[in-house]
Amino acid sequence: FKCHSCTKRLDGKFFTKDDNPYCRKCYTNTTEQCVVCKQKIIGDCVMNNNTYYHPDCMKCNICDEKLRNFYHFFQNKPICDKCFKDCLQNCSKCGETIEGTYYTLNDLILCEKDFKEYTETCGACSQAITGE
Repeated sequence: FKCHSCTKRLDGKFFTKDDNPYCRKCYTNTTEQCVVCKQKIIGDCVMNNNTYYHPDCMKCNICDEKLRNFYHFFQNKPICDKCFKDCLQNCSKCGETIEGTYYTLNDLILCEKDFKEYTETCGACSQAITGE
């Protein structure tokens, strides 16, 4: 039973990554780096879009509270549920809460559906825009 990287014989404690066994030294060289503290991650980690965090480094990007159990990623940054709800916008046209991409046009905040309707009609006369 040998280390996948250096082929050193493994006795006792070893680490695995991608179903391969590693000695401590080689495993440390293959681990990801925490985006917050810049230290190598050995053990538990949280991953989002190829960004890695130590669980204790996971803090809300807005209020800086430690994140436990339930959290969101908003614009690829971790945030707590309270701050996530505070960041949500309401569509100026239909009034629905927008939980994804929203659009601003002049002073309006529009959901995707209403933005598409708005951009496909003339702002002056409200007629459908067609073209060649």
